[in-house]
Amino acid sequence: FWVMVCLLDDICQPGVHAPDIRGTISEYRVLHGLLATREPRLQRHFEKTETDLVMIASKWLLCFFTESLPPESAARVLDAVFSEGFKVWFRVCLAMLKLNESELLKCDSLPDTMQLLQNSFRRMHDADALMRFAFKRVKRFSRSEIDTHRATVRDVIASEKEEREKMDRERRKIRDEREAAKAAREEEERRARETEEDGGSTASDLSD
Repeated sequence: FWVMVCLLDDICQPGVHAPDIRGTISEYRVLHGLLATREPRLQRHFEKTETDLVMIASKWLLCFFTESLPPESAARVLDAVFSEGFKVWFRVCLAMLKLNESELLKCDSLPDTMQLLQNSFRRMHDADALMRFAFKRVKRFSRSEIDTHRATVRDVIASEKEEREKMDRERRKIRDEREAAKAAREEEERRARETEEDGGSTASDLSD
């Protein structure tokens, strides 16, 4: 229990398991940023095919590979995470993407990419080979580089949130104006009916 608490509270970024998984979304944007500097060809392919890894592989982070990798490999990755910190998660993700780069470049749809990655993760029983590749074949990056990406992502997300709120305000304004115009028309129609009814009553009284 306390190991899980340590993983969630001390190692993970805030909000990873929030109801809106905002922390997970942020970390996957950082992953895409790291991918762009290390495997730019693959990142360009993802952009071309509109592939957002958080949409097809969020369990890599939400479950820390325990539902993606075989148990022995997931346990080895978690050992490294506890020993060396969260950046091991990025290393393993980049390693698996790099290992499957040639096949991923052939995928032209989100379902194909998702299926390829799921099968690749399930077959990764050699934990030693995975960790060697992650630490020797993936280009080095520092925690400060991750922090820089996170800061950039925070700024982008804040800007997107501000834009969404602006659009929401504009939509509410348009909705309120439409409702006010509708209410004004209904009031005008009501008064017109009342005037017509009053005129009919007056005419009837005069005829009597």
